[in-house]
Amino acid sequence: MRMARCALDGRFLDVARDLARYANDVERGHSPFFDVTVGRLAVAIGDTTTALKCARRALDAAGDDAISACAAFDLKARALDLSGRRDEAAAAWGRQEQVAADAGLTAERIRGLVCMAELELLEGQPPRRMHEAVEVARAAGALVEQVWGELNLSIALSVQGDPVSGSRLAAEAAERCRQHHLDLLPFVLMAQLGAAHILGDPAFETMLAEARKLGGDSSDAVVHASAIAGDHYLHLGRYDQAIVELQRVTNVLSAEPGSVPADSPYWLVLALCAAGRDEEAADALDVARQLPDGLRWHGSKVVLAVAEAVLAGDEAAADAAIRSASGRMPFDLALLRVIAAEILGGALRVRWLREALDLYEAHNGNLAIDRVRGLLREAGAAVPRRRRKDLVPRHLIAYGVTVREAEVLALVEEQMSNAAIAENLYISVRTVESHVSSLLSKLGVASRSELASFSTQ
Repeated sequence: MRMARCALDGRFLDVARDLARYANDVERGHSPFFDVTVGRLAVAIGDTTTALKCARRALDAAGDDAISACAAFDLKARALDLSGRRDEAAAAWGRQEQVAADAGLTAERIRGLVCMAELELLEGQPPRRMHEAVEVARAAGALVEQVWGELNLSIALSVQGDPVSGSRLAAEAAERCRQHHLDLLPFVLMAQLGAAHILGDPAFETMLAEARKLGGDSSDAVVHASAIAGDHYLHLGRYDQAIVELQRVTNVLSAEPGSVPADSPYWLVLALCAAGRDEEAADALDVARQLPDGLRWHGSKVVLAVAEAVLAGDEAAADAAIRSASGRMPFDLALLRVIAAEILGGALRVRWLREALDLYEAHNGNLAIDRVRGLLREAGAAVPRRRRKDLVPRHLIAYGVTVREAEVLALVEEQMSNAAIAENLYISVRTVESHVSSLLSKLGVASRSELASFSTQ
């Protein structure tokens, strides 16, 4: 069963299933560890009935063993959440947190808190529990649990409209992972990647490659990385690339319905529509509807409704779906408006694009601002004055980098000479030299080569 648990953690589900079956043949009397392992495997493949039975057996057998009881409550909660019984899931994780607190089990307590916090994230609520989990871990000196809480809090902050804070927190967590050689680093980098893509960080592709290299081929890593990449390409209007990434996520979720919840299957429908592949979009919609955990993410219902309306060519229904959103999802709502405007191109096109631009600018969504402004021009609409502060990548603002210095830095990172930069920006070489000198001072680097690699450090 320990081998099966390792195989399960590595997402080798066929191996885990065979080992569990073998252990079941030789086991005399089930233990909580046995039942929790089998139950976790059941959750991974979407069998919530078996998972709940295993959780009940494990709880009955746990007795005064607080560690086994916590594992059983965690299994029960995951199965209930996958079944759509979210209030009951929260109660089970609450029991885990209480049992762990009474027994002085810091790691188990923090896991319960983080899982309850993940429910807040899935429902689009402010991440209050996530802050609590991070503080409890920090006070206890529990590094792994602290980083785990921080990466989830970073994701929550970024998707709910504060990618600057999300990026800063993920960067701090990544540094802790490197310093202490923690194996959470790939997922922390993905949290950092999620903020970087929203902020329009020019190092996004480099960061994506690093996260993928460290994450490997595990299903969780594929879902995280490809979901972020797909979202990135959607915001940029690069729909063919988005389709490839979103299809990868959909394939994993179809094979392992109990893995990380994601709304990528619904965005895949819209990406296919935007690429003019309506028949494939209709097929993708059928697949998305059949995924048992697809609607666990609060935004999925909105994306699904917009996808259905777009396929039907119903502008009013798409607008109603967008306005039905209740959770915090500013960047998703901006993207839905842009895609609907591009595909339907009706009377609401200009209003949608202006609303999208307002959302991007209000929440530092630098990635797509220029694109939306261009779409407004194509629609023959007046384009609002650019908010110059949003042109500085958020990771540079803390250093006092100006708009023009940020432009120069981006070209230095492309290995351009001062003369080439001057020609590109229509300024003098002397002015470029002045900006480079200022950047060296502000960023605390000693050479142009260090400056060129600054955004990837």
